[in-house]
Amino acid sequence: MHGEEHTMKHNPKTLKILGKMQEKGVGIDQELLAKRKDEATVRAENLKDKIFAQVGIFNVNSPPQVADILFNTLELPPIKKCEQDWSADDEVLKVLFEGGCEIAKDLRCYRRDYSLIESCREIEKNLDEDSISHPDYSLDSITGRVYYSKPAIHKVPKELKELIIPRKGNVFILADYKQIDVRMIAHFSKDRNLIETFEREEDVYETLMKELRLVDRNMAKEVFLSIPYGRGCLSLSKILEISQVEAQNLKDKFFEKYRGVKNFIDDTIDDAFGVGYVRTLGGGEIEVDRNLSKSEMSKKAIARKIQGSTADLVIRNAMAKVDDAIQQFDSNLILQIHDELVIEVPVEAERYVKEIVREKMEHAVRLNVPLRVDLTTGENWV
Repeated sequence: MHGEEHTMKHNPKTLKILGKMQEKGVGIDQELLAKRKDEATVRAENLKDKIFAQVGIFNVNSPPQVADILFNTLELPPIKKCEQDWSADDEVLKVLFEGGCEIAKDLRCYRRDYSLIESCREIEKNLDEDSISHPDYSLDSITGRVYYSKPAIHKVPKELKELIIPRKGNVFILADYKQIDVRMIAHFSKDRNLIETFEREEDVYETLMKELRLVDRNMAKEVFLSIPYGRGCLSLSKILEISQVEAQNLKDKFFEKYRGVKNFIDDTIDDAFGVGYVRTLGGGEIEVDRNLSKSEMSKKAIARKIQGSTADLVIRNAMAKVDDAIQQFDSNLILQIHDELVIEVPVEAERYVKEIVREKMEHAVRLNVPLRVDLTTGENWV
């Protein structure tokens, strides 16, 4: 089938595993939860007082009122439009702060703390009597990715991941596919340079950094995750804080090194324009609206092919194989978020389960490049 719904949504094995995960739930450290909420509340109140002392009282949680304070009261230069007025989103606040506006920094910090407080409240509201959270799950109708609600565990800020803990006598095994998006691009593109980099077990971003003579690995990562997904030179220049000419030069050098990636991008876009959908690794067909501009359609076509294929790999294949293999060790899948599996395992079985998880995940499907998994063990989800 094709259309808005990804075929992953109808996989009964996947739904059965997700149902078991929901029933089992995840442990929450309620004492630490209360502490983090109180700390964020104190910081937020102090920041509000500091902001009000400078510009008077207003609703700090109202974007239009924040914009009014910034661009009318303080007469700062507006940066970008939203639907009806000037935007005061985080990107705008960052630009204003970098330009010397201290209140913009305070507003950003306030929003971060307010978001933490809201996350804490949502977790608190959805706990059972044993301090276990049983988040509802859903499969994204387009890519097949897993999302959670009540609480939205997949959106929990990094600062709160330590609240999520295993039950007594257990530990978490965190299993995360390494550079899975790039490996998918290598698989589909069959680019020899990219495939050989992975076959030599080299870091693809380090390799690109040296090739393009970039300052650090993070810049190389931004280049690799920007260009195939259709970001233009203007966007790339802003991210890397370089000129558009330099950004175009990087793009040209990137495609010179990875000609197969360029062909893959062009072929995927042509296919999407031709039939109105992209086909994923597992055979799913994801619709791409042909009424969009070529630029927007191009971005969506590549993103949906890669993300949908990753969902096929991690959710349909790896999750099912891991779930089957760990039952004998009284271990359970607890969460599946993006490219990661979180498994709760008795302390005494940790070593055995780790070996099984690695073997099952790295051989979940056969790609043109080897799959690799980062495995860590911990007493929380960090």
